[in-house]
Amino acid sequence: MSILHEVAEKLISKATAKGADEVEFYGLERRLIELSISNNKVDKITERTIITYGVRAAINKRIGSCSSEDLSSGGIDRIVERVISLAKVSREDRFWSGFARGYSRGLEVRVFDEKLAEISHEELVELVDSAMKLSISSAEKHGASESTVVRGGISIAINEILIANSYNEEISGKTTAFNLYYSVKSIRNGRESTFNAILTRRNLNEKELMNYNALIEPIIHLACCTSDARLLYSPRYEQEKREVFIYWEANKNKYLFHPNKEEFILKATKTTQMLLRWIDGVP
Repeated sequence: MSILHEVAEKLISKATAKGADEVEFYGLERRLIELSISNNKVDKITERTIITYGVRAAINKRIGSCSSEDLSSGGIDRIVERVISLAKVSREDRFWSGFARGYSRGLEVRVFDEKLAEISHEELVELVDSAMKLSISSAEKHGASESTVVRGGISIAINEILIANSYNEEISGKTTAFNLYYSVKSIRNGRESTFNAILTRRNLNEKELMNYNALIEPIIHLACCTSDARLLYSPRYEQEKREVFIYWEANKNKYLFHPNKEEFILKATKTTQMLLRWIDGVP
């Protein structure tokens, strides 16, 4: 039995014993893994677990609700006392028909990745190290004399959600989320540029992560130096097209744009046009 199930069972039982006609429990257990990057190295890894829960109780069509992070026996007792007190002093809802019953999942969506949920710190460091090396290699292969992952990190969230009521019904689920972000600073022919890599996923696909880095780095670095779209890789997914263009629109001023230099403005415009042609698949 999970911690959420234990808390739900205790809370519902105690609230019912204190006079609640109906009780509904909501719980979230979130495990967060965070890794930070600084100057081509993994700086540190932290991991923590946060559990929050809430309860609603109904007494004669009067509703009380409150939430807490206190998992101790005394903390659960205090929440029960509070929710019962709030219900007793609340205004009666004459249209109250009771809490929801007959829980159903409806449309199933894959939002949990067991591999991601079970990843070790060592595996995570290895994955990040491979991604950084590939980004640096890609930049140098396309003319950068020096490249550095100056800052960034990875955050992973593994969530368990539980909803239960005093009718012995419950529904639960798990979700995962993976966020990668880092900034690569490169120098080519004395000119400096910075690229921000961002990747957000529900599941961990190492091949996709490597492909993403291999794709995005040459595009941005070449975009700063040429207007020939034929030098760029062909897009494989619609998501890649969107991410490249959204990134470029948000960051093009960092590359070749300068308000007082017309040639930089012209190059930025040409590069944007080149990226649009690439996105459309026209060299």
